[in-house]
Amino acid sequence: MEKHCTSVYFVLKKSRKDKNGLSPIVTYINVNTERASYYTGKKIKASDWDAEKQLVKGKSEDAKLINEYLYQLRNKVFQKEIELMEKGFMITANLIKGSC
Repeated sequence: MEKHCTSVYFVLKKSRKDKNGLSPIVTYINVNTERASYYTGKKIKASDWDAEKQLVKGKSEDAKLINEYLYQLRNKVFQKEIELMEKGFMITANLIKGSC
């Protein structure tokens, strides 16, 4: 079995701000040197984003819901990675993205 390193992180796309001043959160999946990305469907104000923690700041209900959603997305990616490995697939970022 080939060794690989998988990471998942979230970035706020400030350059894609909508008319309400909200920016989308993007998921990045890295496997070795390959990267795949997709929009989470969640948008927030740039001032509410903690780039270091890759989470929404604060303890509001909205912040808690979005943060829980991000945790679930991260877990889903790693779960799909495990499932694909068990089936004998060679793991790639696009393969994981396509199965999530």
